[in-house]
Amino acid sequence: MPERPTIAASLLAVLVSLLCALPFLWALSLSLRPPLQTFAVDGWGLPWFDFAPGPDVWLRELADARTQGAILRSTWVSGAATALALVLGLPAAWALARTRRHGLAGAAILGCLALRLFPPIAVMVPFWLFFLAFGLLDTGAALVVVNATFLLPLAIIIMRQAFVELPAELEEAAAIDGAGPVAAFLRIVLPLVAPSIAGTALVLFAYAWNDYLFASALFLMEADTVTLRIQQLGSPGPDGAARMLLAIALPLAIALIAQRWLIRGLTLGAVKG
Repeated sequence: MPERPTIAASLLAVLVSLLCALPFLWALSLSLRPPLQTFAVDGWGLPWFDFAPGPDVWLRELADARTQGAILRSTWVSGAATALALVLGLPAAWALARTRRHGLAGAAILGCLALRLFPPIAVMVPFWLFFLAFGLLDTGAALVVVNATFLLPLAIIIMRQAFVELPAELEEAAAIDGAGPVAAFLRIVLPLVAPSIAGTALVLFAYAWNDYLFASALFLMEADTVTLRIQQLGSPGPDGAARMLLAIALPLAIALIAQRWLIRGLTLGAVKG
């Protein structure tokens, strides 16, 4: 039986967790304070102990049309970029996992790694000129394309390993039953790697959601086209704290939901002997 953690180890884990959560707890405290205690709070800044918390800042932010638009824009841009990267990356990763030309597959993976290590600022001007020529500046489509471009290599790298670990005999059995490569990929392979797809989608969504460079350059800081990462800037005090917490709320919620789904997917997708 595995040894139970000691009391000292448990206390240390709790202390480390509190230290990691301290910036978020302080932001929550700041967003609930009355205006007079924004920068000169009494005591330790604990709600209900040092001040009476109020939801005024949250209600104001959630009712702000600009914040609502930024949340919706960040959600659909990140979701669309993730979906596009997966639609293009899943077949590519499967082909690289099943190809017999290992040298070509290795070169492709190295190319994906090189693209991931490439500094995004180096391609900002070409992207800007490209979208300017096609009239796509200050549009969500530009952000979807540019984010999907940088998410695609990551999707290929992660999912290729998932396909490699999947026995190829399953696809051969499907071929014997008359299924073509496309049917075997859609009906046999993808359901079995669904947990890996969910985990990859979560990683890609987080990358797209946290994008600042492309959003600030391609949207030109227009008030009606910015994402939440841009909207939260330049707002010190309670408003900025509330926007910061809103910026991390959706990825955190998706992570909690995906964690449960991943466990269920791993159980249902297991190959029984």
